[in-house]
Amino acid sequence: KIEEPTLGDYIRKNVKSTVDGNSIAFHALNRGKKSVSLNLKLQRDRNVLQKLISTADILIESFRPGVMAKLGMDPQALLKQHPSLIVCSISGYGQNGPYRLRAGHDINYLANAGLLGLSQTPAVPPAQIADLAGGALPAAMQIMAALYHREKNGGRGNIIDVSMTDCSYALAAIPHSIAKNTDIKLSNGKYVLNGGVPCYQVYPCKDGWISVGALEPKFWRTFCVNILNAKHLLSKALSVGHQCE
Repeated sequence: KIEEPTLGDYIRKNVKSTVDGNSIAFHALNRGKKSVSLNLKLQRDRNVLQKLISTADILIESFRPGVMAKLGMDPQALLKQHPSLIVCSISGYGQNGPYRLRAGHDINYLANAGLLGLSQTPAVPPAQIADLAGGALPAAMQIMAALYHREKNGGRGNIIDVSMTDCSYALAAIPHSIAKNTDIKLSNGKYVLNGGVPCYQVYPCKDGWISVGALEPKFWRTFCVNILNAKHLLSKALSVGHQCE
């Protein structure tokens, strides 16, 4: 793992530190990794990186589009130098398009992908959905596919472009498809899976909260009869608006 020389990975210090001076979050995400500090604005440090690349199967980079080219390490050029190399670029909005040079974080990518608008009230998610499910996991899957492709095609490498916004958009394939093909409004909790019906919702209780996921009639019946003792709610599973009252 390549880190910049002044601060290193920012997450090393951004939350409560451990006994070795690095944060718990850093250790959670970087266990087992070896790190080296390089200033890629210096030719001698770029030479070090080039030597490391010559021994690698995969290079993962997360600069804004165009930065690798400015450093003299454009993915196409790297592939010519190292034909078996797999270069994976992870960015907020992909290597092409009108947003490609915009900065952002997880919450921005989710907003642009339409996920925050599906919530009853847009809120900061409790986990890094775009970073992980929209970035890291798609990258891992595509890298595995590229490794298989290399194995079956004479050791030929590949270039992978992962957009965290695009991949986050895919996480909401069902509501986005409905919205694109019908006049149904799904934003602000009006969809079956985002709080629009009683059988798939969270409710406050005396000692905290309860999550109810009873989409199937048999589970809704069990919930109403055996837990709530409220048979009058049996017909309300998929009710909307005033029908829920």
